[in-house]
Amino acid sequence: DQPIENGMISRAIENAQAKIEGFNFDARKHILEYDDVMNKQRETIYRKRREALETTNMREQVLDMIADEISRLVKFHAPGDFCDDWNLEEIREANSTIFSLPADAVQNMADFKTRDELIDYLVGLAKGAYEEKEKQAGEEIMRQIEKIFYLRTLDMFWMDHLDEMEHLRDSVRLRAYGQKDPLVEYKNEGHQLFSRLFGAIQTSFVGAIYKVNLEPRNNAEQHAEIRGQNFFG
Repeated sequence: DQPIENGMISRAIENAQAKIEGFNFDARKHILEYDDVMNKQRETIYRKRREALETTNMREQVLDMIADEISRLVKFHAPGDFCDDWNLEEIREANSTIFSLPADAVQNMADFKTRDELIDYLVGLAKGAYEEKEKQAGEEIMRQIEKIFYLRTLDMFWMDHLDEMEHLRDSVRLRAYGQKDPLVEYKNEGHQLFSRLFGAIQTSFVGAIYKVNLEPRNNAEQHAEIRGQNFFG
């Protein structure tokens, strides 16, 4: 029970304690910095979710997403600004994954000389198809479906993103052995994953919203029936 009073041993113990406390402080600091990255992403997602919940009409937002998704597909399959660089069959197939194109779509697309004209044509067809679905369901029901589908898509992809960020956090720690700052790596790759997240949400939502089966139940009131495959599984 006698205390150790040797000065050299006391200093060695104090130095060891200082190093351990320093390591613990750095570990807590890095945890907070990692959490700060996720908190910023979480705030953005929650803000978008609140906006969707509070709005009574997402129609314009939905049409904007449809137009943006079609524009993205066209630019991917038609890298050049002029028709010589286009693969019209690929463009037709890509857009058919969203909505049904008319039989003469490829023939009509061949008449356009610039990519902007082609995009405007396809966006016009997509909006027309959406308006037909809206008439079939009724505006009130369509507004409800838009909100439900958007929120479900947002939640589903956000949950997947959380898993990806957790895996990323585990993997970047090993990069310190390669003289790379794990936090910098986490921020950079986390930003890339978060940017891709919104593209994935838009692609899934736009593709699913056209595939809803809508049937009027009676003449007085229309109800929506979502049948068939599970677009969110």
